[in-house]
Amino acid sequence: MKKSDRTDTTGLAHLNTRPKTMKIVLEGACTVEKSEEIRQTLLRAVSDKNKTEISFANVESVDLSFFQILHAAVRSFARMGNTLILMNDLHPDFALKAERTGWQRIVADKQDE
Repeated sequence: MKKSDRTDTTGLAHLNTRPKTMKIVLEGACTVEKSEEIRQTLLRAVSDKNKTEISFANVESVDLSFFQILHAAVRSFARMGNTLILMNDLHPDFALKAERTGWQRIVADKQDE
């Protein structure tokens, strides 16, 4: 890790901050049991004022609370005028849940696997 990078590692996400972009990699279960941890991670990111990128590639399970938190994060970033990039790398196994909640744009294409 470069000295200029800041890394905040929780059991849920890794945050790597470079001078202009914070990258959040969500991991494991993104369910109601972890919702407060996810929310706090995203609150730190929105207050950082840097461009933020969120990856879902390491997510192993999701529920409705996950998509609700994402919706709130998008609104918070927009309200603060901050850039939020949502990677479309959520595993296709979660496509139905994502589609039902309006989040199909973050699901990886099956051909990308």
